[in-house]
Amino acid sequence: MSAEEKPVWVWLPSQARPVQCGTFSLAGGIGTFHDLDAYRERADALALDPFSLHFTRSRKGLRETRQGGLFGVFRDASPEGFGLALLEQIKGATLVDPLQRLELSEGDGVGAVEVCDDIGSRRPTSRRPAPD
Repeated sequence: MSAEEKPVWVWLPSQARPVQCGTFSLAGGIGTFHDLDAYRERADALALDPFSLHFTRSRKGLRETRQGGLFGVFRDASPEGFGLALLEQIKGATLVDPLQRLELSEGDGVGAVEVCDDIGSRRPTSRRPAPD
């Protein structure tokens, strides 16, 4: 498992560019999400999941110990089945690390959420413009 912390980006309704909403780390099957103060204070901010990823000011963040440490919204955004097989073929590697799967996937599916370091390098899709 990767112990790295990765930025989490979200496309808010009526916004053309993604906004960093927090960070996610995964270590030893425990996922931790920290929302950013700047994101939480936005008038248009939305919780990624109002039940398990609600807004919190806790410096410890929100933890997930079930399902390999992946919160539901990240599990939904992660490739599986045919999509995972295709991604592995494109990358030429077996992707067993869930955080690596999230980072390497396009992130243009469920929830308009991406977990990756460099959102600017992402290939634009037909549903959204390329970020600056």
